[in-house]
Amino acid sequence: MIVKKVLSNKINKFPKIILDTLAKSPIGERGGLLDLRYHQIITPWNWKDQSVLDLGAHNGRWSAAVIDQGARQVDCVDVRDELWKKTEQIKPNWMSKVKFHQADCAEWIRSNTGNWDTILCLGLLYHVSDPIKLLLDMVYQKPKKIIIDTYVTDGDEPKLIPHIESNLLGQGIVNTLSKQAIVCIPNLKAIEWLFEQVGWQLTEWKTPGIENRKDCKLYNTNQRITLSAELKTKNS
Repeated sequence: MIVKKVLSNKINKFPKIILDTLAKSPIGERGGLLDLRYHQIITPWNWKDQSVLDLGAHNGRWSAAVIDQGARQVDCVDVRDELWKKTEQIKPNWMSKVKFHQADCAEWIRSNTGNWDTILCLGLLYHVSDPIKLLLDMVYQKPKKIIIDTYVTDGDEPKLIPHIESNLLGQGIVNTLSKQAIVCIPNLKAIEWLFEQVGWQLTEWKTPGIENRKDCKLYNTNQRITLSAELKTKNS
């Protein structure tokens, strides 16, 4: 069963520290959508002294956000080092708390272990060929929390929908020799089923009052969702 929590409809403005990573990004995300994502992904949690794994870290913008909120250190993983190099050119002061790993995220987490408090999986799940296996690999790391922000398909039964996407710069999230990759997009029922099987509680975060905002349409229509997963306790 998914617990649904409603956030305040007052959306916090994302901090300048995120803008610093966007300044030279080839994928510039601006305005209400980025505000909403910051509101749903970052603000509900206490990040003080947290050790964080950021899978699919892009240019480090969410790593920057959690450090700004007090995280102790972050491991960033992304296959596209050109994004990280653009952040390095800016030389933000938070980089001293970040270790960047250029690697396929799914392969990296299977061959590395760490004592992370929180694992971020933001905008990654729909770019991999086996999203269920990736989620399981996160669970096996035994973090206190997993935060997921992802596109999902519809359906009342668990399912994965295969999809062909172009590899960014011929490389993409899934390493292949071709310039295309077959990935699978899960529906919410599939994600819910997985966490139920391993005894974790799944919570969906919602922000009211955004129905008329065109820049937040993906979240309004449940095409994209924000979830947190934690190990169930006796009181859950």
